Order: sequence, then structure tokens, then C-alpha cells
Amino acid sequence: MYIIVGADGKEYGPVGFEQMRQWIAEGRVNAQTRVRQADAPGWQPAAEVPEFSALLVARAATSASSTGRSPQGPAGGDAPQKGLAVTSLALGILAFPTCFLTGIPAIICGHIAHGRARREPARYGGSGMATAGLVLGYLSLVVVPIALLSAMLLPAL
Repeated sequence: MYIIVGADGKEYGPVGFEQMRQWIAEGRVNAQTRVRQADAPGWQPAAEVPEFSALLVARAATSASSTGRSPQGPAGGDAPQKGLAVTSLALGILAFPTCFLTGIPAIICGHIAHGRARREPARYGGSGMATAGLVLGYLSLVVVPIALLSAMLLPAL
């Protein structure tokens, strides 16, 4: 017998294995659903329960093939999130007119956005914009000040 915590935060059960299998088939229980055996004290994700892990993998494969999307893709057809990548690019562009003040935030946002896009490409997009923001941020903090200093020191030589 198993008890689960539903998406609404309420506990359901105790239910048997067949009922759990039906809920997995219906999509009411997913890999992140918290489950515990009725006589056990600890909760764990359904994917970590050996009896359900194979069923959840089969359910994810079935739903992915029927929708044509990967199981890790965003729910409901949402577009990938690109906000941090856009921010990095905008700060990188603004680094030049603001006398390099936004170069460091462009680099920070760019590294975070690029890492997210690399780890979870279905959820986070904008890897190219993040890279562009990184390049502009580093250019504003490294290359341009060196060029300015050398241009100022050249007449003294």
C-alpha cells in the first residue's frame, strides 16, 4: 500500500499497486510525485521507487512519442526561457556607452544563461545571445581598456 502527495499538496491513499499503475498511466503520478509506503516514515520521488521506475520510464517514452517532443521538454508547449541571455546581451552592448559599468553584470548573466542553456536546452534557450553577451562583456573589461591605455601611453614613448 502506498500514499502519495498530489499536485495540490494533499495526501492520497493508501492505495495498492494496481491503482498506482493506473494513476501513472493516466499521468496523475509522475517521476517527481512524492510517494511512501503506508508503513514507512520517509517520502521519496516515485522515480526512486523500484516498482514504479520502469512504469514511469515507459509512460514518459509513450507520451514523448505521441506528442513528438522529448520527455524533458517544457510542459504545455512553452517557448524556452531566454530572459537572462537577452539581459546578458543587452548589458554587453550597453557596456561601451556606459563606460564599461555594465561589463561585469553582462559576464555574470552570460555565464549563468549559457550554463542553463547547456544543461537544459529544452527549458532554457538563447545560448548564442548569452555567448554574445559574454564576448561583449569581456571585450569591454579587457581588450578596450588595454587599447585605450596603450593609445594614451604611445605618445609618451
